[in-house]
Amino acid sequence: MNRLEQILADLHDLKSPLLAIKHLSTALLDQEEMPDQSRRKLRLIQTSAAEAMDTLTKLGESEPTPTDARSGTNEPIDLARLTRDVVRKFHTRAEEKKQTLCCSVASDACYVDADKGLVRKAMVNLVGNAIKFSPQGARVEVRTGRRKDTAYFAVSDNGPGLSEADREQVFQAFESAGPHPTGDEESTGLGLYLVRRIAHEHNGEVAVSSSEGTGSTFTLHLPATEPGDAEASSRTPSISKASGPSPNSSSGAEGQRQARVARRHVGHQRSG
Repeated sequence: MNRLEQILADLHDLKSPLLAIKHLSTALLDQEEMPDQSRRKLRLIQTSAAEAMDTLTKLGESEPTPTDARSGTNEPIDLARLTRDVVRKFHTRAEEKKQTLCCSVASDACYVDADKGLVRKAMVNLVGNAIKFSPQGARVEVRTGRRKDTAYFAVSDNGPGLSEADREQVFQAFESAGPHPTGDEESTGLGLYLVRRIAHEHNGEVAVSSSEGTGSTFTLHLPATEPGDAEASSRTPSISKASGPSPNSSSGAEGQRQARVARRHVGHQRSG
């Protein structure tokens, strides 16, 4: 059994303790009298356990193809709003390492048509890595914006940075390139591999700009869309369109008339 097969075989054993954490945190949150700070931390525990369960479930399934990942799951995503939600999740972790976590989002609308769960997972990995590999007191900056037809989510830190050799390996599965985590965190070598896979599944890309001693910037690029276009695509079912004359032509008008007749026929059949 190779390393990947061993990891998949262990997934089932990991789900039970995570499920217990999720249920216990839910039970504690039901208590009425609790300090606000404790409640916030419990919600973070609950959310983290749920996300870990979701990750284990997806890893245990057959390996998805780009078509599988995008089929029927895309929706209009306000990237600025999602960015704020993701950054909020990491404030406590950054405070524990005395790091400064900043968030800057563009004032203009920035939307993508994508699988929200997968995009969120990519963003969480990038922010989590910046905190994980940056030392105590470091600054981590998260930015979201749009350049022409591309939306971007960038995470910068002033940590140790990456060498040229590390930059070539960092997106490979199970490659723990570069520096080690600076706290008690662990690294599986899968995070950036998953980020690149998610980017490719949405016709996007992830890039890194870094050099030793100057920190790193990881940027997720995704095709941008207008808010109206994204909302329309989420409401419109995916159907096959046969090639044919334009609806503005005379034959196209005849085709529209036939379509109306067909719809009435179908309506009679359903009511019969």
